[in-house]
Amino acid sequence: KVVVTYNETAGVMEAKLADDSESTAYVNTYDTSTYIDLGGTKSIANRNFKDGDKWTFTLKDEAGKEIDSKTIEPKSGKSTTFTFARQTYELKDLWNATDKKYEAKTYTYTVTESGTVSGVTNDPKVTRNVKVVVTYNETAGVMEAKLADDSESTAYVNTYGTSTYIDS
Repeated sequence: KVVVTYNETAGVMEAKLADDSESTAYVNTYDTSTYIDLGGTKSIANRNFKDGDKWTFTLKDEAGKEIDSKTIEPKSGKSTTFTFARQTYELKDLWNATDKKYEAKTYTYTVTESGTVSGVTNDPKVTRNVKVVVTYNETAGVMEAKLADDSESTAYVNTYGTSTYIDS
């Protein structure tokens, strides 16, 4: 409730809350999110991909819980790509309730290759550690997710090799 008064002598009008009015307070909240698309490459040395080639790549979180899995079946060429489901991060994930501020957070995932193809030796490093750093710039109101500098490459290189021998 607002009370309006007018002082004719001074020519001043004034408006103020009546004594029995409830005060009004507004609390605005802001939420934002960001994402990253994780994936990798698969290549083969000494031959092209062909029918029957099949590998699976699995993405797991820090607790070892499977998040996504992609099976590729390249039929030609020497290189292909795979992409996991988009990883999304929310602003609330960065809130430090103790210090009452937003803090950068690093998420660690593992990417593992599985599958065997006759005559093909898989990349010797089957599991890779992928780290994502998520930050929030309060001044600009912008979140960002990017690969950490110490994140391992998810470029898998397999090698085709045959051997022959003469039985004497």
